[in-house]
Amino acid sequence: AVDGPGAGVDRAVAEVADARTGERFFAAAGGDARLVTLDHVAGREEKRALRERYEATLVDMEAATVARLARAHGLAFLCLKGVSDGADDELAGVNRFITNTGQMRSGAFAFHAALRPRSWGPLLRLGRSSRTAAEALAGALPGMLARL
Repeated sequence: AVDGPGAGVDRAVAEVADARTGERFFAAAGGDARLVTLDHVAGREEKRALRERYEATLVDMEAATVARLARAHGLAFLCLKGVSDGADDELAGVNRFITNTGQMRSGAFAFHAALRPRSWGPLLRLGRSSRTAAEALAGALPGMLARL
């Protein structure tokens, strides 16, 4: 999230902007959130800058690609996001564990984290927030689909 903590809160997205290309996509079922897609994990300061530049409430690494594919195939695009990290959470350090195709090198990351006990608390909180976000998404999806 770029607009506050909000972990676990489901957000229906109205508009997605691709920061790399400048393309904008609008969701079929609307919503109240604006999302910016990056090709990397945003750090705290970058999240603030995205909020100002795009009036974004969320940032991710996937939505613009999904929207682009939906458009190319003539399909409606919907976007519902669960928030696992807040605006003040600093996750940019994980970028070195993400391949150029967007895959997480989980083994390397786990080894890195295992050797750094200070990271354990924040990672456990992120894990709990991710679980809460997934549960919120599961609960919100039927309602979003019913609006179509």
